[in-house]
Amino acid sequence: MDFDKRLEEVRSLLAESTRRVDAQVSQEQDKQNAAQLALHDFIHDQQSQQTALQSAIEQTKLEIAAYEARIPEAEQERQQLTEAIDHMRREIATVRAKRTGTRLERVKQKVAQARGAATENQVRISQRQDVSAQAMACRDALKLDIITMEDDVLKFEFTCVHEDNPSEAYYFILCTPPKPEPYTVRECVPSVPDLPDLLQALNETRDIYQFIRSMWKAFYMFANKKRQVLA
Repeated sequence: MDFDKRLEEVRSLLAESTRRVDAQVSQEQDKQNAAQLALHDFIHDQQSQQTALQSAIEQTKLEIAAYEARIPEAEQERQQLTEAIDHMRREIATVRAKRTGTRLERVKQKVAQARGAATENQVRISQRQDVSAQAMACRDALKLDIITMEDDVLKFEFTCVHEDNPSEAYYFILCTPPKPEPYTVRECVPSVPDLPDLLQALNETRDIYQFIRSMWKAFYMFANKKRQVLA
């Protein structure tokens, strides 16, 4: 009896030990499985990261290759841009030179015009002085009144022409432009038939003194024509 009881206790202890061992083995197996799963996940993560890194490296290589391929084209564009800028600068310099030349030419023309105008004014002044001198020589002798109406335009008015009416005025308005423009008579009161011939002679000789005397004589002949016929 004691032996059987003892055997049963041994069996019970053995079964308990077996359960404990099995439990420990199961726990160790679970730990090992968990470790393997964690290792598998770690390896998978590392592989994913490595794949992503490799992909990033490949993308970077492609970008570097594209950039390197772009360098000659960019250099060519830079060269073209530099040439375009140089060409534009030359064109601007040419335009500026033309404008400067044009302005200089205009200044020269204005200077020449100013000199020409000054010379023309001097000629006008000289001719006016000559006309005035010749007219003044006739003024007192012919009872002549000289009126300046505007530049180069003079009115010559005579009195003491008509023997029966000495106060009656006879006049002509003479335009005296500088050479080579001809003298012209703007108005003549009264009109005398010899005026065209007298004016032609004036333009041939430019002798104002003689023209004034001839006009006085023509006025005198016209005014006293009836008196001469009656006489």
